[in-house]
Amino acid sequence: MNNVIFSPTSDAIQTLERLYTKFDLSASGYPTTQWENRNIREYALEHRLRWYWAPDIYLTKIKVNRRMVDPLAHVLQEIFGTWDYRLVQEYNLDVFVRCYCFGCEDAPNPFWWGAGYRLSRLVSGVPLEETIKIFTRHGFSWVGATDKKAVRDFHYL
Repeated sequence: MNNVIFSPTSDAIQTLERLYTKFDLSASGYPTTQWENRNIREYALEHRLRWYWAPDIYLTKIKVNRRMVDPLAHVLQEIFGTWDYRLVQEYNLDVFVRCYCFGCEDAPNPFWWGAGYRLSRLVSGVPLEETIKIFTRHGFSWVGATDKKAVRDFHYL
């Protein structure tokens, strides 16, 4: 049974597979190691980020889809170039929620592929509006435009 590869077939997954290659699931329901090795990269951050779930922990690397490495680097460079570090912290733009995550949503989405980025729900007001512009300028889709529950989610398609 360990050699069996499952492949989801919903329309949403098929659309994402056209962008991110065949999404192979192991019997555990998680992507195969082979898929992860082909598609997921460790991204070394230029500026460390606070982890949302434990704000005293700072991250220097995160895992993202290989297609998203350069666009995300440009987004983070622009965020840290737009505001000085004190304001980045005050606006909570240095808080990392998630990027690479499998099985945490009810329906398939780019977070499963490591190709989504979620801002902290602590980001609001003008900093949120400006950050939305930064993400979309670098090729991300703002999910909040169609889903008001996902105002801080950005997908790289």
